[in-house]
Amino acid sequence: MTMGQRIAQKRREAGLSQEALGERLGVSRQSIYKWESDAAVPEVDKLIALSRLFGVPVGWLLGVEEPSAPEDPDPARAPGSSPEELTAAQQHLAEAILERYAAALPKPPPPGAGGS
Repeated sequence: MTMGQRIAQKRREAGLSQEALGERLGVSRQSIYKWESDAAVPEVDKLIALSRLFGVPVGWLLGVEEPSAPEDPDPARAPGSSPEELTAAQQHLAEAILERYAAALPKPPPPGAGGS
């Protein structure tokens, strides 16, 4: 399952349209469409917002980890830290994962490279 398919799945499970999800995240419906069709990758802050909204780890959205059970405490979270805040190490890890994911996406052909 691709990141876009995971976003679409969770959006549907939440009962949200692409437009409604875009409004919650402060992006256009077209951005949501591009994410879900794997034509674009959300920025790190949007990935974090998606993970919080859907209650899944950023790594699950990226396809590199399974979601933890809701009753399981997050071992990566510092004791006493707010669930809304990422540590610097978590932010760095999310950025590194996103960079690797984006680098692995197929590159579109340059303009004018298509045969006519």
